[in-house]
Parts: sequence; structure tokens; C-alpha cells
Amino acid sequence: MAFDEQEITDTSWMRAMAHPLRWQILDVLRSSASPMTATEISEQVGESPANCSFHLRTLAKYGFIEEAGGGKGRSRPWRARDVEIDVVDDPQTDGPSGARAMRDVLRGRAFQAIEAWEQGNTHPYPPVWREAAMAAEWQLKLTAEDLAQIQLEFKAILDRYTSRDKVPDDAVPAKVLAWAFPIGPPPDTTPPTLPTARKTYLRSTRPHGADQDPGEE
Repeated sequence: MAFDEQEITDTSWMRAMAHPLRWQILDVLRSSASPMTATEISEQVGESPANCSFHLRTLAKYGFIEEAGGGKGRSRPWRARDVEIDVVDDPQTDGPSGARAMRDVLRGRAFQAIEAWEQGNTHPYPPVWREAAMAAEWQLKLTAEDLAQIQLEFKAILDRYTSRDKVPDDAVPAKVLAWAFPIGPPPDTTPPTLPTARKTYLRSTRPHGADQDPGEE
């Protein structure tokens, strides 16, 4: 599977994506086996078709979705794109409506998804799925290099699944979430520095093989 890779430093992009409904709409499209119209999406997110249509155009503007062809206006079908995005922000210049706000939205949605799963508010799954799911926490002694290596290895594991040519017929959408960061004060040997730029890694995919264009791989 080929991903459209982008590195984002544009604060207007970050502000645009600091909107919870846009991520909700994107999740609906990423989980759908076929393109959906604004009207169909509105029934799932509880918003008007007009409002969904506006947010769909914004998601398309910033590269997350695309028109699937056919239809006009609110009857126009949309589908998620396969994109890999690194959001690079500078804590010295990032305002509350920029990358920090976007990360707040993503973190909040992640916690909501975890809570829904733990409380059994998602679709009922048989024991084999409950046993396969995981929740884990480790507290380790790491160097900055160790932490960076964990990030690379974690992404490499996921790449094996997002890049495979054929997805099993019984595969379902699943969330894999990760945070890894130091706690407590930095080591005394670390010279004081100003905050540096950091990245937020996003990968968005549609179901493999769902309504692809002829000849598309």
C-alpha cells in the first residue's frame, strides 16, 4: 500500500484539524468499506448534512479524503485517502489554537475510544477478540536515543500491517495508540535548552481494496 507522505509545519493546517467533528467524520470514512455522502455521514455523527459537507470539503483540502466520483452537492461520495503525516510544531511559537489544540483533540478522542472499549460500549466482540486486545504500561530507564529507537521500532511493526498487499477477510478496523515520554526532571548532565520542535505522527488509511479506481494499486 502506497502512502502519500507529508510533513506539515503550517499552523493554519493545525488549527483546521483541531476540530473534533472533523476527526469523527474521518473515522467514519476510514471505517467504511465504501464511499459515503454527507447525508450518510450526518446520520452517524448526528450533525446536519450541510455541516458535514462543509467539514468534508475541509478534510479534502488538507489531504485526508477525496471525492470518489459521481454525485453532486451533498450526494457527492467521499472516501478516505492513504496518508502518512508528520506534524512538526515549535513550542516557542505554537499558540493554543495550533498543534497543541490539535493534540488535545486527538488525545481526548483516544481516551474516549479506550473508555468505550473498556466499558463495553462498542460493538460486542467474542472472547477471542477480547483476549487479543491489550492495555499495557511500562516504566523504564531509557536514554533519549533509546526512546527514539522505540519509536522507530514501533512504527516498523505497524508498517508491516499497513503495507501488506492483502488484508484478511475477517479483519476489522482497530485503533493502536501509543505515548512514550520521560517523566520527572531531566538528568543533571543535560544542559538547559529552549523547547525544540516536536512531531505528531498521523497515519490515515481506508479499508484496503474498498472502491479503488480501476488500475489503482
